[in-house]
Amino acid sequence: MAEQTSVPENPQNTPVPENLLHFGKLQFGCEHYKRRCRIRAPCCYRIFTCRHCHNEAINSLSNVKEHHEINRRDIKQVVCAVCEFEQPVAKVCCSCGVNMGSCYTVSLRDNHECVEDSMKNSCPICYEYLFDSTKGTLVMRCGHTIHMGCYEEMLNQQQYRCPLCSKSSMDMARNWEKLDEEIEATIMPDEYRYEVLVNSSTTGTFLLYL
Repeated sequence: MAEQTSVPENPQNTPVPENLLHFGKLQFGCEHYKRRCRIRAPCCYRIFTCRHCHNEAINSLSNVKEHHEINRRDIKQVVCAVCEFEQPVAKVCCSCGVNMGSCYTVSLRDNHECVEDSMKNSCPICYEYLFDSTKGTLVMRCGHTIHMGCYEEMLNQQQYRCPLCSKSSMDMARNWEKLDEEIEATIMPDEYRYEVLVNSSTTGTFLLYL
């Protein structure tokens, strides 16, 4: 529940490396999000790491009359977590050039396709809107997002395909190798030994005699 009450308007003496677009990825943020900006709450004018941090902090105050929740659509100002410059909401910091947008789990880097605005969708299992959810979220290899708990439950049910596009949600190479080994070790019954039923998406279904 990180909170600040003031931010320097012009961080001239803050040391900032060059080429900051991807600088500090996954190094800033809170328990809810890993991103390189904080928000200025328009309702109380305080600065928090995210709207969930705001809601938790404000609703834990002893004076219940001060309790309230932020409307994320009303947020107009953000603070760069790298150079501390406050500015209108934007993807890239206008002061240092860092990408202030959200980041995904580091283990998925270079290991999944990117789907634009994938966080602005509902979990394909429980249908909770991911952008508003405080639960852990991961990106499958196909690029679609899902709650980590829902993903683990899906694997427990031996479902290994994305519920949205049916692509493999994990590397299945070893599974296919194991299946091939089992097939190789299985003796084909005599009545099926010399004919194979082939289902082709281009030529249809036919018998192949060996």
